[in-house]
Parts: sequence; structure tokens; C-alpha cells
Amino acid sequence: MTKGHSARKKNSAKQNVSIAHLDVFAKQDAPSLSSITTTTSSSTTITATSLKTSASLGSLKQRSSVATLLNEGLEDLDHNLNEDHFGVSQEISSQYNNRSKHPSQQSSSSTASSTLSSTGTINNHVSFWNWLTASRVASNLQLLEEQREERYNYMERRKRYASSKLSSGKQQEGRGQSDDTESEKKLTKHTWDMAKVYRAYDLTGKDWVVLSALTILSLSVRMWHIDFPDQVILGEGHMGNYINSYLKYDYSFDVHPPLGKLLLTYIAKRSTYNGSHTFGGIGSQYPSSLPFTTMRVVTATMGALVAPIAFLTLKASGQSVSTAMMAALLITLDNALTTHNRLMALDGPLLFFSALSILSWNMFSKQSPRPFSFRWWSWLLMAGVAMGGAMTTKLSGALTAGTVLLLAVFSMWQKASDESVNAIRWGQHLVAHVGALLVLPVTIYLALFHVHFSLQINQPNPGTSIQADYDLNVLSLSYRNSLTPPINSPRDDMNVWRDVAYGSVIQLTSEVSPQMHLHSIPDILPYVHSSGQQQVAGYAHSDLNTHWLVTLAETTPEEPLELPLQLQYLKNGDRIKLRHLTSRRVLHSHDVRPHCCPIDKLMCEVSAYHANDVNNHWVVEVVEPNGDGIVDARNRVPVIALESMIRLRHEYQDCHLYVRNNKLAPEESWGYGRQEIICLKTTKATAHRTMWRITQNVHDF
Repeated sequence: MTKGHSARKKNSAKQNVSIAHLDVFAKQDAPSLSSITTTTSSSTTITATSLKTSASLGSLKQRSSVATLLNEGLEDLDHNLNEDHFGVSQEISSQYNNRSKHPSQQSSSSTASSTLSSTGTINNHVSFWNWLTASRVASNLQLLEEQREERYNYMERRKRYASSKLSSGKQQEGRGQSDDTESEKKLTKHTWDMAKVYRAYDLTGKDWVVLSALTILSLSVRMWHIDFPDQVILGEGHMGNYINSYLKYDYSFDVHPPLGKLLLTYIAKRSTYNGSHTFGGIGSQYPSSLPFTTMRVVTATMGALVAPIAFLTLKASGQSVSTAMMAALLITLDNALTTHNRLMALDGPLLFFSALSILSWNMFSKQSPRPFSFRWWSWLLMAGVAMGGAMTTKLSGALTAGTVLLLAVFSMWQKASDESVNAIRWGQHLVAHVGALLVLPVTIYLALFHVHFSLQINQPNPGTSIQADYDLNVLSLSYRNSLTPPINSPRDDMNVWRDVAYGSVIQLTSEVSPQMHLHSIPDILPYVHSSGQQQVAGYAHSDLNTHWLVTLAETTPEEPLELPLQLQYLKNGDRIKLRHLTSRRVLHSHDVRPHCCPIDKLMCEVSAYHANDVNNHWVVEVVEPNGDGIVDARNRVPVIALESMIRLRHEYQDCHLYVRNNKLAPEESWGYGRQEIICLKTTKATAHRTMWRITQNVHDF
């Protein structure tokens, strides 16, 4: 094909596209297109005639939908790409000239204007649908025309490249022509596939009507008498307790992420609800100050929008209106979904964000012919935001995020095998996908958890929260003590100093769950093989018997007293004695078997002893912050209250203070239900039952 013939063919094809525009707009001789005038030459003008109102309505009913018009335009363009363009152009021009010579189309513009003004509201309605039809068909055909022009440019470049290779021999020439033909076929197929994608992506007037009807129906089903009953239903009581915790800034443990609860809390706060109502069981009455109806409306609205989102998703996937409508109706009229959506729960928001994630990815895929455009970025970022919303509403939302990520991986794999995408372009796609579908959802997840923890700065109050004890037990001791205790707590009148010094009155609390305080009472150990000394055990509650005084292990001429003359802080590797504050006895251990194991030589009895003895000496070992081991004794790091984890090693028995997972004398009354504490000789450095933390610390310095 010569260069001149190629240019003539290209110009002829462009003329065909322009005439295809006219043919689509002029179908059915619709009077609604009287305001649309297309000129192919200086002497050709199409003007609609003034018909009767009844004829206008009849022609409007017979006019094809936007999808049909677009399909005909695409078929014309496909025919132009494969047949003799010039002959088809002449045929279409002849048809157009014959139509333009019809007597009914020779009326002047003034007559048409007078007819339009006489038809009134009906013609205005017709003009609106004409404008909608014309604008959508024109925009899509213009896109196809641009793609076709790009195809011809590519063909010209390939032919020039093949011509430059003619001097290399007939064999190379044949191979080059074969490669040109194969590349041309691939590009043609890709262009036509993209055109079909855009055709499936468009919505007709009928689609918008169906979509509006589905949305109204879904909202109506879920909003019907949503304020009834004005009582707690199913899990609304638990949700109400979480809302109260946020409004009071109290800690509350929940297995689900915080987005859904934060949304309902915001609604409650806007209505001046202060979290004073205690939510009971199912059937308990809601107070008038609680905006339970508004909260139900929000969750129901999010659940109702799942149906129209499903319709749009299927339509964007190329399905028919009936198929998409059937799927949306199944969601709208499902009893289980409707029931859960009407509750003050997390199911509605979860379904909304999950459905929006799939829709956004589907819409984003339709923008692949124009990467990095505004719509391309909009749908990609929307998918990332929806994924983050699903993950932060319920943990099961991570399944939706994983599905979209798998689709993204498959998309990147396809782009890697696409010859039209070079390495730099592929890298740009990879950065955009990772940033929008991975970094953005994780950022949303972490940001909402930051808000969550900023609203939970107080310890739960057992007097106002029925799950306060459970919430506290699931926390680590360090995090629990970082929260502000409630009013009337034993810690209210006691300052917790950061630095622990000799002379400090401390409370030692184990790291095990449930947490136990080192406790002693004046009663002696009564079992047969005991030492008969004062009892020491673990106690779950804080009282005066859980307080111990930190003193020097031995006195010296320079330090004749147990307390140093100058301020001295407790550090790693120090040798100390712990004197019980109320009985004045010292924490003690010796080579005597405990009550639980009378013959096990690896366990030693722990007691409180009144005399000065070397078995009163304990060595402080600071545990690494990550709990992987103990700090080297040469590293004299200070002991910090509430922060440092420590172990107490007996200096002479070489055992560690250990909390057993058993009660002290459970069958005897003298155990008082406390936990047994022993000194265990063989323990790992990371054994959590040998780790303690100073949870109270006061001194006079």
C-alpha cells in the first residue's frame, strides 16, 4: 500500500466516522433532534421538521436507546476498518442526501422554533433525552475515532520500519512483514476490545431509572418503622457499652477495629448524649436522651446502598440490565441482610465498604485505556479508601482487601506481558498500585486506631462497667498502669514516682494474668514440713499488706543504717532487702520445701522472717524491654516504676521469686484463696512467671 493510498484511506475513514455521527443522530427521523445540526460541507445542513405532538411522542418511543445507538455506531466503525472505506463512505453519503431531500425536512428554522414553542412541556422532555443521547453517543464515538487514528499512525510507523529493512534480504523482509502483520492484528484487537469495554461501561436512561428505583426500594424496606422497638435488640447492648466507653474516655476491649463504633459515637456525641445510660440485656428500655433511631438510620442507609452498588458493579462488568437488577433485588429483599442492617451494629458499614471496594476496582479497570487520568486515579484511590474502611470496621473486612490485592497482582502480571507497556511505565503502575491499595488502607487503619487509643485514656470503672474486670485482665501490666485509674481507686491518694530509691515503699506485681501482688499476712505457715515463718503469697487486690520497703542488703561503717544517708536510686544488679511495711519482717527464702512440693529440691519456700539473715538478700535483675533476656549486671541501668520489668534472684539459694499457677493450700482455709509463691532454681531468663513490675512507688526524697 503506497503512502498516498494510505492517506486517502485514512481521510476516507475519518469522513465515515463523521457521517456515522449524522446517521446515529438522524435515525427514525426523530423531531427531538431538531436542535442538532451537523455540517459535512458548506452546502449541507440537517434541520428537523415541525411535526405534531402525537408524532413526536410516537417517534420518541421508536427511537433506540443510547446503548443501541452506540452499538450501531460501533458496528459502522468496525465495518469501516475491514471493508472498502471509500465505497461505504459513498453509500452512507447517498443515504444521507436522500434523507435530507425529504420534503418534511425542508422547513425553515423559524417554523421549527414555532412548533417547539407550541408543544410546551412535552418537547422540553424530548429535548432533554435528545441531549442526553447525543452527548453520550458523541463522546463515545469521539473516543473510538481517536483510538482509530492512533491505530493508523501506528500502522504507518510499522510500515516505514519494514521499508527500512528491505535491503537486508528477502528472508528478513518476509519475517518483518509477518511481524508487522502480527503486531497490527494485536493492536486492532486491543483497540476493538477497549471500545467494547467502554460500551459496557456506559449507562443508559433506562439504567438510571432502574438504579433509582432499586435505591428507593432498598431504603424503604430498611427504614420502615426503624424506631420500633425502642428497646435493646440483640447486640445493641454491647455496642452501647462501647459508645459509653468512648464518651467517658474509658478503656474497653473489643475484638473488632474501631471505625463502626467511632461513627456511632460521633452521632451520639452530636446529640449531646453523655454516656450515662447503662445498657442492660435484650429488651431493656432506651432513654429519651439516646439517639438510637439516628444510629439505626445510619447503619441502615449504609446497608441499603449495597443493592445499587451491586447493580452498578454488574453493569460495569458487561452484564444485562435484567441480570444486574435481579442481583440487586435479591440483596434488597433478603430477610437476614435487612434485619442486620436495621440494627445499631457493624454489619451495615462492613457490607457497604466491601461492596464499594469491588465496585471501585471494577470501575478502575474500565479506565485502563487511559492510565493516570483523573478518573483512573479517582477510582484507584476510592478502592484504597474503601478497603481501609472495610478493614477498620471488622476484621473480616480484610478478606475483601485481600481479594482486591489479588486482582491487582493479576493486573500487574498482565501488564508485564504487554508489549505496549515498557519497564518505566510498568514501574509507574506498580508504584501507583502499591501506594493506593496497600499504603493508603494501612494508613487509614493505623490512623483510626490512633483516634481509638486517644479516646481511651482511663481505666474502666468496675462500678459503672460490667466488663471492667475482663477489660483490665486482657491488658499487660505496663499498659494498664499507663491508664488513669478511676475515682476512689486505691491509687488515687498515692503518687507513683518514676525513680525507685532506697527508702521507697513499693508494690510488686507479677506479669502473669491474672496479676498478683506480693502479699504477706502475720499468720504463720501451718503445714507439717514448713519453717513456721510468716506467710507470703500472691494476692489479686491492693491493700496495705502488699507494700514493701526497699532497704540496703547489708550495713557498713559508712552506711550504718538500712537506708542510705543520701539519695540513692535502685539499679540493675543491686543487692537489697524487702521489708514488709505492716509486720516489719523481711522477704526470706531458704532450703525448705514449699507446701506444694515437699520433695522437690528445685523449689524453695518463700516467707517473711524477723531476724537478720543472709537468706534475706535478693539481687535485682532488670529484664530487657522486649523480654528476650536480662540486662548484663555490668550495665547499671536504673529501675523505673511501671516501666522496668525485674526479676528477684535469691543471692544464696540461686533461685528466682516465682508465681505458681496454683492456689496456696486450696483445700485448707489458711490459704485464703491466694496464689502460691515459691523460689524456683531452674528458670529461663524469659520465664514470665518470674517477672515483676513496680506498680506503686512513694518515697520522701
